[in-house]
Amino acid sequence: MAKGLGNAEIARSLYLSHGSVKAHISSALAKLGLENRTQLAIAAHTAGIAGARPSAPPPK
Repeated sequence: MAKGLGNAEIARSLYLSHGSVKAHISSALAKLGLENRTQLAIAAHTAGIAGARPSAPPPK
């Protein structure tokens, strides 16, 4: 998300459904009291976690 990817692109890269990505982003926004993805990306950058990626299986 911090790279400007949309939900569908994030879902493909992390092998998740579009709905799962949307739910996780919505949850993060609510828990942090933020209103939009831009604020979430700034918060991630400030916390030093922007661009961090969990382990995922290699692409086929």
